[in-house]
Amino acid sequence: MPDYFVRIDSSALHALPAEQKRELLEREWVRGRELHAKGILRRLWQLPAQKGNIGLWSAADAEELNDAVQSLPIWPYITTHVEPVALHPLFAAIDADPAPE
Repeated sequence: MPDYFVRIDSSALHALPAEQKRELLEREWVRGRELHAKGILRRLWQLPAQKGNIGLWSAADAEELNDAVQSLPIWPYITTHVEPVALHPLFAAIDADPAPE
């Protein structure tokens, strides 16, 4: 399955009333766990001193990725930047033969 780095800017989310933001984030955590369990959201990192994150996502194609990202409860409040990525040949070789002589 192709991999993608998805950068999410959630700055607009922080302008919501506290109760609405809390409820939205609770739903977001549930959905994030579902996407992780399906192998779509593989890893997520906070961006220090920023209101956002970057994640490693896997999807069969761009349409499946789009559907997954748009399924996030915070979708109306975020902007995204998506970069398709491919394994570097060095690491493909290491994965194929982890202990060359």
